[in-house]
Amino acid sequence: MKPAGPSLALALAVGLLAAGCRESGARIDPGTISARRDSLKAYFAERYSAFEKGNWDAWAGEMVDSAFLIAAEPGRALSGRDSILAAMRADYAPAFAAGLTLHVASDSQDIWLDDSARVAAVTTDLDYQVSIQEQHVPLRLRVTTLLGRDSAGWKILVEHYSRAIEYDSLFMALMGRQVRAPAAVGQSVSQAAGELINQFRRDLKDFSKAKFAEDAVVVTPGEIARGAAAARGALATWLGLPGNATEANTGIRVALAPGSRTGWLATTLYVPIFAGPESAVAPIRVLLIYHVAGDHWEIVQAHFSVGWTPRS
Repeated sequence: MKPAGPSLALALAVGLLAAGCRESGARIDPGTISARRDSLKAYFAERYSAFEKGNWDAWAGEMVDSAFLIAAEPGRALSGRDSILAAMRADYAPAFAAGLTLHVASDSQDIWLDDSARVAAVTTDLDYQVSIQEQHVPLRLRVTTLLGRDSAGWKILVEHYSRAIEYDSLFMALMGRQVRAPAAVGQSVSQAAGELINQFRRDLKDFSKAKFAEDAVVVTPGEIARGAAAARGALATWLGLPGNATEANTGIRVALAPGSRTGWLATTLYVPIFAGPESAVAPIRVLLIYHVAGDHWEIVQAHFSVGWTPRS
């Protein structure tokens, strides 16, 4: 049997070259890294402001044409900037006409930058204050975003939004039929991303053995785990024993960020949720962001969520 290391390194090299993914070996100076982080913070602040005003052209303006979005609502997995923009207009135009006001604030934001500081993964804990017709509703969402940078600035490649739900509450929601089957993510696999699918399926067998960046950030259905050890522990709680989580076979999307050694994968898993001797199966939406470190893929950020509707 051939050793796995060289074959993996070769597969990665071939895939990355096929995608035209080349990074300079020069180190990025700390000043540039700091400036890129500041530019990301400013970018998201402007985007939240556009959302508050219902300016959807500005909100979606910096998405690539092929952007993919997993919404907090289980029925929404949208492919393409135009489809995302149309859905936002259809969803919110009547509410704004009826007097909806929004305030969006970031309670925390974790930023990862690749070696070139031209690809970023950002996990944000968002606080929404929603008011309409004298009713006020607070709402908390988590979002993971992968962006690439070109000469014009940052561009969104993929986003995943979700509400948090505790483990015991999820079991009750499943039993109460509050959890709907999520929209299929569809099928889209770039030619150079085949090895990334193989890596994901190896990790799926046992995420406790998956490679995480030391500063990895993983959103689970109930919490945000920071750091490799915390990420493994959180996923052990939610995914259970090795082999418990299985692919739902409702589609998979995989792509590499242009000009980088970073890739993303979106799909749906079936995961058993236990309460004593009873169990129920939860559909878990997944976004994984991988980066090549040496001769292997490692997870830098990830988002696992359940599409559910709280009782009114």
